[in-house]
Amino acid sequence: MARQLRIEYPGAFYHVTSRGNQKQAIVRDDQDRGTFLEFLGKAHEKLGGIIHAFCLMDDHFHLLLETPRGDLSRFMHFVKTSYSVYYNARYSRVGHLFQGRFKAILIEADAYAQTVSRYIHLNPVRAGRDMPAARRLRERPTLSKIRDAVGFALGQENNFTRDAAIYLTHAKFDFRLKEIAAFYSLGPSAISSITRKMRKNLGWNIVVKNVLDLVENELLLPPRMNDRAAEIPAIPKLAIRRPGPSRRDPGRGGKLHA
Repeated sequence: MARQLRIEYPGAFYHVTSRGNQKQAIVRDDQDRGTFLEFLGKAHEKLGGIIHAFCLMDDHFHLLLETPRGDLSRFMHFVKTSYSVYYNARYSRVGHLFQGRFKAILIEADAYAQTVSRYIHLNPVRAGRDMPAARRLRERPTLSKIRDAVGFALGQENNFTRDAAIYLTHAKFDFRLKEIAAFYSLGPSAISSITRKMRKNLGWNIVVKNVLDLVENELLLPPRMNDRAAEIPAIPKLAIRRPGPSRRDPGRGGKLHA
């Protein structure tokens, strides 16, 4: 069967993964890790690929990769081939180091890229690695805690507040779609639809967007982390109506009013 063609174009974003052949290790020590990162840097200099996030595990790696020139295959061929030659020479081995072709999922550059970035950064934590930086972060808040924090910040309980909490949970925290759907007694498709609508609404409703940003910070940052937690202002209670058409005040130069 012929290989499926990859979708490549300038400015594309990908979640790239590749695993060691037969799940064997692709790095054994810090020298290997440093060399792999050196080849990533050389690929960036040579081909212009932008690495927004990466995770190098013992037997696989993840990249959040942007290709300004639309040359994903060339970028990955350079990295994998260069590193394989180094690895085989160092350990006097022959044969394939990586298992088959690399996997590359084309993603949206804005919202989903954030989700992929969080997934990549949390990969070592999920694998049970001891991460000193991760110990300084708070544990992921529960679904009920996120719902209550949004309700407190917006100062009311209605469908808009529920939708705002669903958006924050789905777009900003590492919960599966089925978990959110079960908690709110909705279908997964409804959760996705609400998230899309809220993201669109937040494009013009800056007040609500700022409040949700503050809620996210309060839930994620540990107390006085680097003495910055104290700088976060208290979340105000706001009486915010459901989004509707914006009103313009001719007497104020046509400025928008929330």
